[in-house]
Amino acid sequence: MWSKFKSGKDSDKLSGIDYISRTENGVVYLNQYTNAVFCVKVTETRDLDTHTEFYADITEAFVLNDEPSMTYQY
Repeated sequence: MWSKFKSGKDSDKLSGIDYISRTENGVVYLNQYTNAVFCVKVTETRDLDTHTEFYADITEAFVLNDEPSMTYQY
């Protein structure tokens, strides 16, 4: 069971989940309930006071399924 109040440095948040995979560079992703995966290398960040804007180069990307994504309009 996931616990959002624990650090991933101190516990394995994905233990017991059998639908995880890894990208070529080792990033963990859920292979169910996910439409696509992007791996990026961050090249720049900008502080926007309440948010941080990230600029990145895509290093790997692939589509897992073509099901409609859930959006705020869902």
